Amino acid sequence: MRFMKFALKIRLKSEQSDGKSSSMKLSIAIGYIERALIFILAFNGHPETIGWIFAAKSIARFKELENRRFTEYYLIGTLTSIFWALLCAIAGKNLIAYLSTTA
Repeated sequence: MRFMKFALKIRLKSEQSDGKSSSMKLSIAIGYIERALIFILAFNGHPETIGWIFAAKSIARFKELENRRFTEYYLIGTLTSIFWALLCAIAGKNLIAYLSTTA
């Protein structure tokens, strides 16, 4: 719910010009939502569904992927985002497992 409020706040603020384009602000919001979904899915034992998120993003950006420079930027950003979300999920699961064995 907090991410939705964040995304809406960005959308509303994008109407006012403050230096960043509205598409850049929306991309930032999408990144937060993407990482949260990946974290939740991986933390709950469903890492296979991460492929669906990647596929949906690729379909949405299909025309832009014809540009090689954009494609490289897109892949680096997406893979980095997935990496950090998975790393946090794994660390969280290990922390919970550790704390449950020491209690």
